[in-house]
Amino acid sequence: MATKDISDWQVCAAVYDMRQRQLNGEPSALAGQVVIEILQATSGAPKKVCERALERAFRHGLVETGMWFHGGWLTHDGILLLYLNDGQH
Repeated sequence: MATKDISDWQVCAAVYDMRQRQLNGEPSALAGQVVIEILQATSGAPKKVCERALERAFRHGLVETGMWFHGGWLTHDGILLLYLNDGQH
């Protein structure tokens, strides 16, 4: 599987899911690594491919990060992508 097989929508959905888990107080989600695990589970891709897809979404301006790359959040464009393409990924 290649990075191109994981859509930006899938990455945004994984980041959104991670944030929802954080709001619910899930300890593993608080560490941020969950976004890669979610992508692995939903796409079936290996960890490195999921990491590259997350990096691509960052370059596309869909995800923003702080000090730790895996603990990112959606930008306005990322939220818009999720909203406009919900169920059409």
